[in-house]
Amino acid sequence: MKLKSILREQSSPVLEAIIKFWDIQPPERPEENEEQWHDQLVDFLYPRLQMAPYFRNAFARLTDDEKDLVYFLAIHGGDLTQDEVARRQFSGNVPAMRARVEDLTSKGFAFIDDLSAQPEKMILVGVPEPYLRFIELPPYWEGYLGNFLKDLPTSQLITIAQRGLGLELDSRKRHYVMSSIRLCLLDPPRLRSYIAHLPDSERELFRMLVERKGVCLFRDLLDIGLQKRYDHSKAEYVTNLAQNTGLVFTAVAGDNKYNNLLMVPRDIYHIIASQFVPDTRSLRELDTVSLLDHDDQPTILLENTHALLRDIVVFAAYVNRNTVKPLSNGGIGKNDLKKILPLLSANKTIKYAAFLGLFLIEKKLLVPVNKTWRVSNSFIRWLDDGSRCFQDVYAFWLSSNEWNEEYVEGDVAHSDVPAPALINISEARRIVLQNIAAIPHSHWISVQAFADNISPQIDLNIPRHTVSPAQEKFRRHTRLIVESIVVESLYWFGLIRLGLYQPGALEVLGSRKTISQKAPRRTGRRVASSVDDLRCFFKLTSLGHFILSGPYTEPAAVFEGRSAEAVALQFNVEKFTIQPNLEILAPPDLRLRHFYHLNEIADIKAVDVMSTFSITKDSLREAMDKGIRSEDIVHFFTEHSYSGLPDTVRHLIAECGEKHGEVDLAFCGGYVTVGDPIVMEALKNQKRLAEYVKNYYDDRLILLIPNVDLRKVARELQHAGYMPKIDAENVQMTEEDRFTLSLSTDELYTLIGILRYALLVDETLGATICGAEANKLLERLRPDARHAYNVNYFSESISKQMHKAFEEVYSKTVGSATRKYKQQVSRLISSTPMLKSNRGFEGPNPASTPEDIRQMIDYALDRDLALEIEYKKTDKAPIREEIVPEKVEGARLTAYCETRDTYTVYQIARIEKARLV
Repeated sequence: MKLKSILREQSSPVLEAIIKFWDIQPPERPEENEEQWHDQLVDFLYPRLQMAPYFRNAFARLTDDEKDLVYFLAIHGGDLTQDEVARRQFSGNVPAMRARVEDLTSKGFAFIDDLSAQPEKMILVGVPEPYLRFIELPPYWEGYLGNFLKDLPTSQLITIAQRGLGLELDSRKRHYVMSSIRLCLLDPPRLRSYIAHLPDSERELFRMLVERKGVCLFRDLLDIGLQKRYDHSKAEYVTNLAQNTGLVFTAVAGDNKYNNLLMVPRDIYHIIASQFVPDTRSLRELDTVSLLDHDDQPTILLENTHALLRDIVVFAAYVNRNTVKPLSNGGIGKNDLKKILPLLSANKTIKYAAFLGLFLIEKKLLVPVNKTWRVSNSFIRWLDDGSRCFQDVYAFWLSSNEWNEEYVEGDVAHSDVPAPALINISEARRIVLQNIAAIPHSHWISVQAFADNISPQIDLNIPRHTVSPAQEKFRRHTRLIVESIVVESLYWFGLIRLGLYQPGALEVLGSRKTISQKAPRRTGRRVASSVDDLRCFFKLTSLGHFILSGPYTEPAAVFEGRSAEAVALQFNVEKFTIQPNLEILAPPDLRLRHFYHLNEIADIKAVDVMSTFSITKDSLREAMDKGIRSEDIVHFFTEHSYSGLPDTVRHLIAECGEKHGEVDLAFCGGYVTVGDPIVMEALKNQKRLAEYVKNYYDDRLILLIPNVDLRKVARELQHAGYMPKIDAENVQMTEEDRFTLSLSTDELYTLIGILRYALLVDETLGATICGAEANKLLERLRPDARHAYNVNYFSESISKQMHKAFEEVYSKTVGSATRKYKQQVSRLISSTPMLKSNRGFEGPNPASTPEDIRQMIDYALDRDLALEIEYKKTDKAPIREEIVPEKVEGARLTAYCETRDTYTVYQIARIEKARLV
């Protein structure tokens, strides 16, 4: 719809109403010339209605219903027939539709163009073409047929109508040609017939495109196999589909045509996918990402706005209080993560704990000390500014490739198996954030529909590297990557609120390897077994609105010039509540430094809106072991408690403070005993020995420092003229003549494996060689139940490996003796006159058919005869071998091979020829 033409058709009062609604200063009116005034108004409005500031200010003053109609028209290219608008937006009520359009006409946004008296013979409702560039549509409202047609030149529209669809046009006007194409392609019977009459090659390519949900890259339609080779002969058919049929369009142009993103218009795809039912969806129904009935709202709501930084503190405090050792790859083991997970806020997975650990390690807030993770000195200072803490975590996630949502485990930096060339995840995150920020409403948004909508955009903008078929298993579909970014990462950061229908869905969403993976089965609740059970919706939280309304792709500037007080990132509360029952209730905005100190002194019970701690003797003892004095604990509690320190807590702290240190435990690396006090005095004067000594006790005992080399100490004593005696390092003898062994894990596995092997040999030989003593010793060496599984598993593997080697040697020895025996018997028999046998092999010799070969094998097996066979291997020429059959099991023959002097298993089906020797 041409803006100037439609303005000329309006009366002067309508034009004056438009000027008033758009809040434009009107021009001076001539005194009596009405026609001149009308022309002056048209010329005055025409350039101003095409200015973005005027348009946006006026559009913001429209009601929601008026905006919906403008959106609906813009989605379909700007112009629709009056009947279609009434049917789809007003339930067929034409008067109501015309009344709404007349209101919008007086406001300058939508107009009726009556062409019923012209060759076009139609009544159109539309918005002027210049407006379309100002109306911003979210991704799920783009890609409809009219939207594609409006961007094509008129000549190409005529080509599609006449050459492609075979239409007879009464006019070559642009809006008429567009409407004719839409009416034809959106009529299900005509669409079905049109597709059926496409050339075979184009129809097959179109079918492939529909199977991919109507969106794929140009080059993917040429793909002919796993090796990513392309059939370029198809390129001409794909080009014709995209240019001349009206069924396929180039949604996004790439750097060359092979990188173009092709798309079947959404309304055409909807008709095909719904078995050729007319598309009568209203604007509300076109909103595929937030289509949710009022009575079908999510039953489970999850939000993590207040918990992320507190979970980081809990994680770090646990690591500092317990022995958590670094793995060989520099990460934290899954067993440790599983122990930490119950302490974190609810509804989290092991991947959440892994992400927190990765962040703390990469930011050097956790450092290895003596092969154990410890909190760095800078961690407490880092906690002083909550918004800065969030900014650091957000910046790490946004720019880091060490955490990659394409990798199912997430943590690429500490993966045992090197991950292949994964997607540029930083760019993918930015695309996801940009699309969420562009959504114009605050309704529930379907995660799956959102992922379907933006996956082609990611595929086009982020090229994938070619990897081997073996590495392909590490990759995930783009939709699953988007799902992981939304359901895991954005939820963890508190930017979105999740809506679910099944409790078990969160364990699967974000970590699925394939799109078809189902939800886990649950005991005691409804079984989650269909894809519907994984339905998930999201909407922005107040924190999400705050972040995405600013420079969200530049973390360093996220809070620049903006206050974070309104979005739960200000942790500035100094007080918490201590109850007489030895529990502490900490508010969500408690200073993170104080929250960390609480984790040092008390046991965390729950991280929720209010975090709950429990003060116990063990927690106080651990705090005092770390150097925190009872006086410091009392001072901290007294200063920051709302209601003072209850007597029960004060008495418990005092009791633990008095008892702490009654028994002192310390580390040492060995000891030296001396029988003569004179010798002790002499040793105290040995300067070279002093560096190894921790302390002297009485006149008989010297304690050495930890990790000391006793042999080195012995050499120093020998140089001083003494003759020291050193205990065996791995075998210690007690006074009761009992020995204590010191074995490594591998040595224990091997020892138990050897005992198991000895028992297996007894079983194989049918004899009792080791007897009951081996069984008794095996039971003595078995560890407790906590470690029994690993020992049993690895020792059994070792024993089976040894027994397999024994069986091979044993079989070869027995076979060799058997052959010698048979040869001796054969020579003995051959030297003895024998009667001629009347019973011989009745089949052909040599045998070449499967039936004859099987008959000959059975005959040779019964009479212990040798065969000469021609055996076909998988990828080699047939080989000829002389064998003596031993047994037949199904389709396999076990025989002794004279040629290779070993027992071999043959597939009978691969024996091409057999001959009795």
